[in-house]
Amino acid sequence: MNLKHAGYLLLASFAVVFVLLFPASFVTHSEKSTATVKVDCTKGDSINKALTTNLQTAKLTIEISGMCHENVVVTRDGVTLHGTDPANDGIQAVVNTDVTEAALWVRGAAQITVENLMLTGGFSGLFVSDATIPVLRLTNCRLAGNTTFGLHLQNSVANAADTTFEAGTNAVPVGLFIGSRLGCSHCTLIAPASGLSAAINVVSSVAVFFQQSTFTGGPVRAESSSVTISDSSINVSAPNVPSANVITNSSLSMTRVQVTGRMFFSQGSIASLNAVTQTLTATQPNQATMGSHVTVGSAGQPTGGPPNINSNLEDFDLNNFSNLVLNQGSTVEGNLVCRSGSDGFCADPANVTGQTNCSKCPKP
Repeated sequence: MNLKHAGYLLLASFAVVFVLLFPASFVTHSEKSTATVKVDCTKGDSINKALTTNLQTAKLTIEISGMCHENVVVTRDGVTLHGTDPANDGIQAVVNTDVTEAALWVRGAAQITVENLMLTGGFSGLFVSDATIPVLRLTNCRLAGNTTFGLHLQNSVANAADTTFEAGTNAVPVGLFIGSRLGCSHCTLIAPASGLSAAINVVSSVAVFFQQSTFTGGPVRAESSSVTISDSSINVSAPNVPSANVITNSSLSMTRVQVTGRMFFSQGSIASLNAVTQTLTATQPNQATMGSHVTVGSAGQPTGGPPNINSNLEDFDLNNFSNLVLNQGSTVEGNLVCRSGSDGFCADPANVTGQTNCSKCPKP
């Protein structure tokens, strides 16, 4: 064997060793762990088509400009859909009669981020099913002009910030179902002012709202669920429509919340109202019924400010073995009525400014 042949054999041996140690799939993944694809909707580009590219990448970012007219479905992990301004960039569904016909459907995928986009024209703006940890993230988006829901979660976990959920006619801005979880900061939920639909409907799920979130037009509705709201406001101006409608062993915790409209608690539900101030626009009072329990108290500021803010609620009716605890400093600015096995427990009898027949809340 001459030296030339020996050199060829040596090079071939190195090639075999390299392939064995570093297979093609490994090299592709390491070199392309992230990828960015630009989609110009004004030129007819497709988000769905972009989702079929770079299949070996761990994280795919799709930069969206303009309004794409398609129903987008995401089934792969690690996708970011990014626009510049929800006033100009987004997704408009082309069909919207079925629950799966959302502007954007995230189906069983994790680590999904949606930023600076309008989601409109679908059965829902965003439908998320079976998407759990790590959570879906929604930032600076607007979900409006959809037939049934703005955001619709089923067995999914999501966080949202600086996002508006808006619904017209009988639609619901946010619906949570089947063990879903939603955390929301600086969120705006707008239902029709008629009060015919809820601002949020939480069924067998958990919702947490904080940092100046607002609910307008329709109630916060909870069924077999837990809802926490802090440093926010609820404004329902429709006659006698409750600002909070809490039923079926649900829990509602509110801290430093301004409420316009009456509250309704039923079927063994529990409410903790701390530093809650209320304007009652309805002719009907607040009501707790069917074994529900309401505790009213004070709370301090999150940072600085007065050390304590007292709750101030308006007329309250208790019936069917329900009860209310009115802690020191907080007030029922009106009548407190107990009937059918119900009672009130007042730290100071002067906390009820109107009439009361509750045995443990006697007038001074």
